[in-house]
Amino acid sequence: MKKFLIITGIIFLSLVGSNAYALDYHFDGNFEFDNDVVMFDFTITQPQTIIIFSSSWGDDGDKMGDTGNLSEDSDGYVSNGGLDPVLEIWEADGAFIEGQDDGEDTGTVETSRGNLTDSKISELEADGKVVVDGDTLEWTYGYFDSFWEIDLGTGSYTASVAQFNNFSNANIASTGNISQGFRWNGIDNRNFTQTEGFGGGGQDFFNGVYNGNDPDPRTSYWAFHILNVDEAVGPGSDPDPGPDPVPEPGTMFLMGLGLLGLAGVSRKRINH
Repeated sequence: MKKFLIITGIIFLSLVGSNAYALDYHFDGNFEFDNDVVMFDFTITQPQTIIIFSSSWGDDGDKMGDTGNLSEDSDGYVSNGGLDPVLEIWEADGAFIEGQDDGEDTGTVETSRGNLTDSKISELEADGKVVVDGDTLEWTYGYFDSFWEIDLGTGSYTASVAQFNNFSNANIASTGNISQGFRWNGIDNRNFTQTEGFGGGGQDFFNGVYNGNDPDPRTSYWAFHILNVDEAVGPGSDPDPGPDPVPEPGTMFLMGLGLLGLAGVSRKRINH
């Protein structure tokens, strides 16, 4: 019995020393220049599947043609009107893992409120960027948004978000490090979308629409979500981390056993 109590006490202490909670994190903001890049560091304490996606493009499902171009007979092309993102994932030491331009799908994702305060959620809802249903948030992603479901091992990672077609040089070469920079680095490339001829119409800031069917200018807005990780930090985050996570029932059971184990050991020592 004594051996059992000691073992359960050790289990409890190991649980206290680790973060066993998976949370949702939401970030948004605006680029100042076309070639800006935002970075997000995130950590997972056990191997698991995570979802990373953007909701800045924000088309709904019936606004896309079969080829992924915006439909000419649509009566309202986009909901969010933000930029066309490029998502890339990096090891903690900057080594390139994988990159994605377009998710090539449309739909919605339901998440928890995560790190967002009530005031921030109200702001996003008023701007039409999220649908709120109690404690659930519903985000819309479009064909040109990034949407990634990926299996990662325990460790720390970095996600980068740039505007199409500002790919990292490591991504272009299919290998390398984030220190090698991005295709459109430098002051001379701050408005590279004009250089590339995206959109036409003399816009100072445009985001990769080739066919000119978008009736409203795209904006510098980006929105990015990392789901099912232990911690994520980056620009555009709400300062309030939200409510403390509630342990899963199995974790609570083991914690209870741990408490009993420690109490039992203490009692034995006193009686001895």
